[in-house]
Formats: sequence, C-alpha cells, structure tokens
Amino acid sequence: MKIALLVNSMRRVDESVTAPHMYIVREIYKRLNTLGHSATIHGFNDGETPAQSVIRSDWRELSDKLTAAAEASSPAAAREMPTILERIGLVREATHCIKAVQSANKNADLIHMHWFGHLFGACVSEIPVVYSVRHGYNDPDCWLTIKEEIFSQLVDIEKVHWCVLTSPQKKFLSSTTSPDHIHVVPHGLNFDQFPKEPAPKKGYVAFLGRIMRLKAPHLAIDAARLANIPIKIAGGMNPVREGEPDYFKEEIEPRLGPGVEYLGELGFKEKVELLQGALAVINPFQLEEPFGLVNAESLACGTPLVVPKRGSALDIVIEGENGFYADYNPENMAAAIERCLPLDSRAIQVDVRERFSSETMVDNYVEVYKKALGRA
Repeated sequence: MKIALLVNSMRRVDESVTAPHMYIVREIYKRLNTLGHSATIHGFNDGETPAQSVIRSDWRELSDKLTAAAEASSPAAAREMPTILERIGLVREATHCIKAVQSANKNADLIHMHWFGHLFGACVSEIPVVYSVRHGYNDPDCWLTIKEEIFSQLVDIEKVHWCVLTSPQKKFLSSTTSPDHIHVVPHGLNFDQFPKEPAPKKGYVAFLGRIMRLKAPHLAIDAARLANIPIKIAGGMNPVREGEPDYFKEEIEPRLGPGVEYLGELGFKEKVELLQGALAVINPFQLEEPFGLVNAESLACGTPLVVPKRGSALDIVIEGENGFYADYNPENMAAAIERCLPLDSRAIQVDVRERFSSETMVDNYVEVYKKALGRA
C-alpha cells in the first residue's frame, strides 16, 4: 500500500522533536516501510527530515522574527502580533494541507491525517481518508457539534475512517458514526528507545507536559509539597497561544523555589532520564485526555502514575499495579504519591510493553487501511 501521512507543518518531523504526534508519525512511517509498504510524510521539510512539503520555513524562526520586528516598531504593533501570527499560521497550514492532499491524490492509495485542522482537506481528497482523533474535549457535545455542524458541511463523513486512541474517546463518535468506521488504535512506543531495566529512583516526583492550565502542573507542585517530596517540572509552552505565558507567570513562577525545579522543554534522552529517576509522575490533566503519551512513557521507565479517573487513564492505569487515581485535591494526590512508592517498577515495565508497543500500533493501523480500501 502507498500511504500518505499528513502532519502539522509547524514542527520538524526528525528525532530532535519530542512532540507526541511527531513521535507517533515517525514510528508509523518507519514500520510501514519496514513492512514493505510505501509511506510518505507530508510536513515541514527543511531538507533534513523525511517529510515532503511546499513548506520550507521554520515556523518558530518566522514567528520570532515577526514578533521582534513588531516589538521594535511600536507597542501597538507588538500587541497585535499574536493575532496576526495566528492568521498567518492558519493560511500557511491550509496551503500545506491542500498541496499535500493534491499530491496524495496522484501518488498514494490512502491519506492518514494526524491533525484536527487538516480534516477539511478530506473534501478535496479523491482517495480514502483515515483520521487519528488526537484531541480531547471536556464536553462531548462540543466534539459532536464540531463534527456534525462543520465537518459534515465539508466532508462526506462516511468517507472518513476515524481512529480513536482509547475506548472513552469512542463514545464521542459512536452515536453519529457507523461502527464500521470507528477503530480503537492506542499509541505505541518503540521500546528500543527505553531502558530494559528500571533505574534507581532519585527521590523526586515529576510533571512532564505542556505548561498550560488544562494540564495543571501547579496542582502537581502543590501535591508534591504536601507529600514533602521535591518535584521537577518539564515541558514547553506556546509563546503566542493565548493564556500559556500568563499561566506560567501566574501559577508556576511563584511556586518555583526550594524543592520545585522547572527544567523547560527536554530532548528525548533528557526526558527518559527524568522519568527513570522519578518516584512517580503526576499528571492532573483537566480535560478528557485522548491518550497522553507521557503516561505510557512513564510506565516504560518503570515509573507509576498519579492521574484523575477520566479520559485515557481509564485504559492505561491499572490501579494498585502501575499507579493510582486521584482527584484534583492536592491532599488526595499527595496520598496517592505515597501509595505509589512500593509499586514494582519491573512489573510496570513488563505490562506496558505487552499493551502499548509501536509494532502493535502500526499493525492495527494497517488493518484499518485495508478496511478503508475495501481489502479487509
């Protein structure tokens, strides 16, 4: 099969980028070609990545350059720049999407989309479309409204095969979509990149993820303090996305100090080292998390989880074996951290390798492709 993988053009697709969706697409790309299929990535291409694209400018460099120019011009121009960047980004991404779909129509059997904003491209696709639903919503009605009131105006919904990551996500689609077009395909990890044996713990807990209100790292900090255990916070933020820099200044910066360390955005090696050394990873996400790759990565390092009982955690956490559920009360999270300490790190690693491997993930996607092409 010839598969076109369409991803957001804002970030590189090479090994230096640890964004979950880019990691997953790289694993799909590599295994599909290993299995004898022909996979092509359509994303940002700077001449050094495996992606094909008309987009050759680095979005972060471009946005930094425009922001600096606006700040040098006037305070008014600087205030307007986030809105201008958002509009430029939308036009840029729409151009990328349409060009990629046009190319796939000529050169591929099927197109596999990995970003919410690309779905409108299905309206010009002449080949079957598979879409991985990587976003979560606090309100299921929100997703159904978007799907029915927007996508249905542009796309033949029955032309799309929807791949969700966990069984709770499936509920967002099942009432309005044919069961034959909904598939549960969890994310998978390349375990060659993770330690085969657990490492000694180093006396801290960790939060790893986007620094944003919906991920709530400030609650992780409060819980760690109540448990009297140091915490390391790692993750980046979008400097032009409304609310993220303000959230850091209002909720994270004031909490930094003895026992609370902010590491910034980490590379893959540094991320694994952080997870390996942690007593537990606290992930108090406040949305219906579609998967949360960091949860599987933590388990791959033998590190248990403290998470709310919602979203993807229902499919990932086996309470008392690889972590514990806790609500958003920092006292309850602190108690869950204490309960994690005696859990067996080696058993945690064995379990996650059985359930969430990249090989299984891609094999499942291949079966979805066959169904979309009528070859199953």
